[in-house]
Amino acid sequence: MNAVIYDIWQSRLEETEANATKTTKKLTQKLEQRIAEMESSLDAEHRRFDEAQKAARKQERRVSELLSQLEEEQRLKAQQQDSADQLQQKLKTFKRQVEEAVSELCEHFAD
Repeated sequence: MNAVIYDIWQSRLEETEANATKTTKKLTQKLEQRIAEMESSLDAEHRRFDEAQKAARKQERRVSELLSQLEEEQRLKAQQQDSADQLQQKLKTFKRQVEEAVSELCEHFAD
């Protein structure tokens, strides 16, 4: 009787071990599959991150170029304003000289 109980117990033990082995293998496969999926997802995130960094660097260069262009345009504008101011001053001087000349001519012809 002990032998029969032992055999039944041994049979159940082997069955339980077999089920545990199957379950462990299935779980291991699922975990390995999940790891592969996560690695793939991580690679995709790395690519997106690299692309975002590349785009950011490109935009930074563009901003730098635009700032340089803006500074150059502001410098040119200041030069043009200085030139306009100088021309305006010359115009006032010429106008004053013309008025003085006209005044002298009027005085000369009035005499």
